[in-house]
Amino acid sequence: MLKEVENYLLIVNDLRNQVKNLLEKFPDEALDWRPIEGEGDLATNSATILVTHLAGSESFWIKEVIGGQPIHRNRDTEFITKGVAMAELKRRLEGGAQNTEAILSSLTSAQWEAGSNKRAVRGRG
Repeated sequence: MLKEVENYLLIVNDLRNQVKNLLEKFPDEALDWRPIEGEGDLATNSATILVTHLAGSESFWIKEVIGGQPIHRNRDTEFITKGVAMAELKRRLEGGAQNTEAILSSLTSAQWEAGSNKRAVRGRG
């Protein structure tokens, strides 16, 4: 495995573990709580929404953008997610971890270098 990938995985796994540790402090009934309800710029997201979006984002960037595997993500539904159990939220994070490690560890030096150039995604880049 490339040293750059090892370093990246250490950082991402640490961040993911921080999220899981924070999640464990939530009682199940608080996972869907939003500090500021409603819509618009002042509304906030629940822990369920944030974890779902984090998992969706990781899957998009790693599987689709880097790995070239279409994931058929519906980003908008991530922001209305409710009623997901703690175990499922953790499973989503772990699924992302497995995909990230598998895809990044398979990269060759040439692929890593090619990917370090700026990519255009969704018309931005």
